[in-house]
Amino acid sequence: MFRKIVIFLVVLNFCSTQNCTFQLSKITANWNLENSGSSLKINFTNSYLENDHWTAVAFGKSMQDLSVIIFENNNYQISVRTGITTGYGPPTLDANSQVTQSQISYSGFVLNAVVSIPTQKFNGFDLTDCQTWNFVESGPIRNGRIARHTYAPTSVDNVCPKTC
Repeated sequence: MFRKIVIFLVVLNFCSTQNCTFQLSKITANWNLENSGSSLKINFTNSYLENDHWTAVAFGKSMQDLSVIIFENNNYQISVRTGITTGYGPPTLDANSQVTQSQISYSGFVLNAVVSIPTQKFNGFDLTDCQTWNFVESGPIRNGRIARHTYAPTSVDNVCPKTC
């Protein structure tokens, strides 16, 4: 009986933490709730982000209605912006970014960022609820504007930050 309980606890722990990290190809990310659940902290790394390119994490099921955090490498200057998508084109950027930057570094094509966003009102999303998250490896920046991503985003269904 004790052995079954231990196995159950190990499996439960694995299941509850498996959606708190993401790693595929160039992107590694992990996240957790902070400030009694009012903000979501995301550690985001892109191991090969070229100059005049962008990378992102987006929340929502459809490419037409996503809330996004965009990391831009524009002329070797990193900026972090937020926005929403209304179709299959570039997002509409927020006039005032909803992201708080704790740490941003870029060296040798590697972007490391630690950011926080509000969980309750992030462009209409409640990020304490389970969501589909989408990770975008890269897309070009042309004439200072975000262009279509180079590769299809990788979607992760049922990401539940409150279980992290």
